[in-house]
Amino acid sequence: MVKNSDTIRLKITLRMSPPPLHVLTEAEKNELLLAQHEMIERLVARISELESLVGTPRKTSRNSHIPPSKDDFGKRGGKGGKPKAGKRPPREGKHRPLAETPDKTEHIMAANCCHCRTDISSQAQHCRHRYDHIDLPPIRPIVTRIELFGARCGGCGRRYRAAAPAGMEPGTPFGPGIRSLLAYLHHSHHVSFERLSRIAAELFGLTISQGAMGVSGFPCAGGHNG
Repeated sequence: MVKNSDTIRLKITLRMSPPPLHVLTEAEKNELLLAQHEMIERLVARISELESLVGTPRKTSRNSHIPPSKDDFGKRGGKGGKPKAGKRPPREGKHRPLAETPDKTEHIMAANCCHCRTDISSQAQHCRHRYDHIDLPPIRPIVTRIELFGARCGGCGRRYRAAAPAGMEPGTPFGPGIRSLLAYLHHSHHVSFERLSRIAAELFGLTISQGAMGVSGFPCAGGHNG
């Protein structure tokens, strides 16, 4: 093994500029060649030593004679290394709690024994298992036809007409629920007008053009259409 002192000496020798050969005698040239040959052998030995260390695991108290106090924390072999092998403690089970106020409860009675197929429909039964099934109802738009009645006033003779219900004024046919949903998807999730039109058609069965979404007064107007 090449010692550190030899390595330092080699570095110093490499940094020295070679003497001009024309001023050297034959004996001095031969001595210089021998010194260079010795230097090359030392460098080859050092390179071989370094190459042998590639891929070698870090020395610890488990694979060498060094004391445990020299082990690095957080690395294999130290106090923060690989945890001890053993049975992992079981994880606590998780489940969705039952709804406190379900919208609907169905009592399903067994008609036949699942083992022998005996008719048990007339026997008294009690609940053996209880769970919630959650789903969305069919989503479809509610179309309300508004007919505003009126006539001619018997007092002043002028025509009158009933006022439109709140939230159902003439103008855009789409109510605040549809407009708020489309505005939320457009501004909060950056859904483009083209995709909003497809969502309205595929999910709600509504035909809403991109132009209708960009008209003045619509919540999506003036928003990003990327």
